[in-house]
Amino acid sequence: MKKTMTLIQKYALCLGVFYLILYLPACAVKPASDLDNPEYHHKAGMRHVETRQYEEALTSFQRAVKLDKKFASAYAGMGIAHANLKNKKEAKNTQEAHGAITPVDISLTPEHTNNMLNTDEHKLYTLIWQRTIASQMKDALFERTTVEFRPSNDQDLAVFMFSDQELVFPGYLKATNEQVTDNPPPDIQENDTVELKGIKTEQHFTDPPPRYNDASMIKALEEKGIGRPSTYAEILSKLTEREYVVLKQKRYQPSDMGRLVSNFLNTSFSEYVNDEFTSKMEDNLDAISSGTKTKTEVLDQFWQPLIEGIDKVSATVTRKDVNPQRPLGQHPESEKPMFARMTKNGPAVQIGDIDADDKLEWASLKEGQSLFAITLEDACALFEKQEDNVLGHHPESGEPIIARVARYGPTIQLGTKDNGNKPRYIGVLPSENLEDLTLDRALEYLSLPKELGKDPESGESILVTIGPYGPYLKRGGKNFRARKGADPFAMDLDEALASIGNNKGSGAIKTFDDSPVKIVDGRWGPYITNGKKNASVPKDKTPEDMELSECLELLDKAPAKKRRAKKSKASKN
Repeated sequence: MKKTMTLIQKYALCLGVFYLILYLPACAVKPASDLDNPEYHHKAGMRHVETRQYEEALTSFQRAVKLDKKFASAYAGMGIAHANLKNKKEAKNTQEAHGAITPVDISLTPEHTNNMLNTDEHKLYTLIWQRTIASQMKDALFERTTVEFRPSNDQDLAVFMFSDQELVFPGYLKATNEQVTDNPPPDIQENDTVELKGIKTEQHFTDPPPRYNDASMIKALEEKGIGRPSTYAEILSKLTEREYVVLKQKRYQPSDMGRLVSNFLNTSFSEYVNDEFTSKMEDNLDAISSGTKTKTEVLDQFWQPLIEGIDKVSATVTRKDVNPQRPLGQHPESEKPMFARMTKNGPAVQIGDIDADDKLEWASLKEGQSLFAITLEDACALFEKQEDNVLGHHPESGEPIIARVARYGPTIQLGTKDNGNKPRYIGVLPSENLEDLTLDRALEYLSLPKELGKDPESGESILVTIGPYGPYLKRGGKNFRARKGADPFAMDLDEALASIGNNKGSGAIKTFDDSPVKIVDGRWGPYITNGKKNASVPKDKTPEDMELSECLELLDKAPAKKRRAKKSKASKN
C-alpha cells in the first residue's frame, strides 16, 4: 500500500508540474511596479466604467487615490462611479423638488460627443458634464502664506503684511477647468532684510455691509435653512412683487412697506417670523417625508397656536400698531403737528393729526426718500413745492391746468374754485414724475375717459379712465379694475374685455331669487351683503358654490354697519 501511494504521489506531482509549465505565462502575477502605480488602477477603473461595472470601477479608483492623494483624475473617476451608483455623499433628507440636469450616461464624456452635437450643444453638454463630475469631487486646497514686515530699528512702530496663495490640490477645479489665482510665495525666509522702496499712504473709511443681491440672498437662505433650491426664485419674486423690497443696481433694498410689515410681524408674530421657526418647519416637512412624523401631528402643532395668536392680535391690535404715525415736529406756518405715515397711495408726510379734528394735508414722498429717515425740513419742502404749478391753459375753455399733489397723490387739476366752479381732477400714473409733466401730456390726461369700443355681448360702450386708485374701466353703470400696471393711453378693446372678464368690478358674483342677499366682488375681495350688513366670504369657500342658508348664517354673525357721525358745525355769533 505504501508503494502504491508513492507512485500516485509521483504521478500527481508530474501532472502538476506539467500544468504549471503550460499555464504559467497566462496566469502570471502583475509585477509590484504595476500594482503600485496609480495610473494602472485608474485605467482599470475607466475600463470598468466603459463596461458599466461601476462597483469594480469605484474600487479601482479608490486604490489609485490611496496610492496618490493628489491624483485628480482618479477623483473624477470616483465621481463617475458614485453618480452612476446613485450614491449621495452625506445625504440629508432634503426636498430638492427639482433635480439637477445631469447626463443620462456619465461615461459619455464631451470628447465622445464631438461628432454628435453642434458647437453650441457641445458647449452646453460640456458644461453640464463638468459640473456633474465636479459635484462629486473634493474641494480644492490652497496654501496661503502671510509675510509680516517690521522696521528693523523699531519693531513696534508699524507692521506691513503681504499674503498670497498657491494651489496645492485642484480638486473639483480639475473637472471645471476654472482659472484661479495661483501665486507661489516669494523666496523669502524669516528674519530676512528687504529694501524699503517707498511708502504710499491712503485713507479708507469703513463701508456698511453690502446689501443682498441674488447670490448673497440665496446663500443666506441656505445658511439659515429657509426654503429649498426649487423655492428660492419664488421667494425673491414674491418679495419684489409685493413691493416689500426694491431692486436697485441689482441689490435688494427694503421698502417702507416692507419695513412696516416686518415691524408688525416681528412685534405680533415673533415666534413665526424668526429663522429658527422656518428651519424647524422645513425639518418637520422632511420628517413627514421620511415617515418619522405624521401630517396631522405637524399641522396640529402649527395651526392651533397660530389661530390663537391671530384671535389675540385681532382683538388687541389698533391701526396705529399696524401703520404708526412717525412724528416729525411742528409745521412752521400752521403750527400743526407733522407726521410721516403710509397712505393708500404710498409713503407720504401729513400736516395735522389723524386722531384730532384737523383738516389733513398730504404730500407724497419723492423717490429716494423714506418714512423712517425723512426730516422735518425735507417734509416742509414737499409742501412748499406743492404750490400751484400752472402748466398752461386749456385750448378750448381757457381754464388753467395745474399739476399738484392732492389727497390721493399726484393730480392734474383743470380750473380753480375762484369763479365758483368745481375744478376737475384726474390722477397721474405712478410711473410719471409730476415735476416733469408738460402741457401736452396734461391734455392727454384730461382727454380721459376714452372710449375703447363696444362690448360685443351687451353693446354698451367701454371707457377707460384714471381714478384715485389707478386706471379702471367703465361699462354701463359698473366699474371694473384694470390689470396692475395697465397703461390707459395704450389700452385697446381686447385688453379691456380681458380685464372685465377677470373681475366683476362692483357687480354681483351671485344673487338669490326673492332675496336681497347677494355676493359681491369688492375691492378687498368677495363679500356677502343684504344692503344693511356685510360679511366676508370665508377663504375656504367658493362664492359661486355658496347657498343662501350659508350666506344668511354669516350675515347673522356679522356686526352691523357703523354709521359715521356727522360733524356739527359750530354756531357763529
